[in-house]
Amino acid sequence: MRDWLLKYGLAAAFGALGAFVGRLAKKRRARLAEREARQTALEAGVRALLHDRLRDRCAACLRQGFAGVADRENLEGLYAPYHALGGNGTGTELYGKILKLPVEPEQKEES
Repeated sequence: MRDWLLKYGLAAAFGALGAFVGRLAKKRRARLAEREARQTALEAGVRALLHDRLRDRCAACLRQGFAGVADRENLEGLYAPYHALGGNGTGTELYGKILKLPVEPEQKEES
């Protein structure tokens, strides 16, 4: 009887332990996948918000025809994380246009 318990009981215990560890690993993988999906969604959302703010501020500067120092600092603060999060295309194009604008409004000559 003792031999039978050692032979089959030990095998059953290790089998149960293996199944338990397997279930824990499966749950951990599922949590990691969920966390990765949430992180990806958060990054996409932040990138979209940064793009929206970047577009609005660039449009305002383009309408006024210049981008002051404060505007440039603000846009740089928006563009750097936008670009780091993988934002390119229209945000980069708009930011480039702003950098070409004068820093102060052009003075009109009086006649």
